Amino acid sequence: MEENYVFTNWVDYEKVPYYINAIDIGLATLTKKKIALSGSASQKVRQYLASGVPVIAGYGEGHQFIEYNDLGKLVDLENASEFACAIDNLLTRMDREGDEIRLKARKYAIKNFSMQRIIEGYYELWSNVASTYDYRTNDGAGTGFKK
Repeated sequence: MEENYVFTNWVDYEKVPYYINAIDIGLATLTKKKIALSGSASQKVRQYLASGVPVIAGYGEGHQFIEYNDLGKLVDLENASEFACAIDNLLTRMDREGDEIRLKARKYAIKNFSMQRIIEGYYELWSNVASTYDYRTNDGAGTGFKK
């Protein structure tokens, strides 16, 4: 197994793209407990997808889009057999349809995670908040938000 896999420890941020471009699949391995405490590994997932790398991640809030859009697989990370099977299956798929899977991942990331999309999301949020605010009712004592 050691000759087929490379597991790294911490990597300097500027070196991350070199490592990601050298891998076939990305692993986002926060357990349910860690996701509940600290959120998801969304930055890692986004880096993988932006580089055209499909992802195996644990079930958790915010990861559902991975399977829904066929960008990888969700697993119970505390189940070693399920985790190993997902790695094997995704590597087999990458052998058969790797170019298509990589392109799909990259396109998804550009459409959903680009700076332009993030700005549009904030604009939409702020526009919705602003549309619920009535400046005429804000006399300094209230919030000014419509009920």
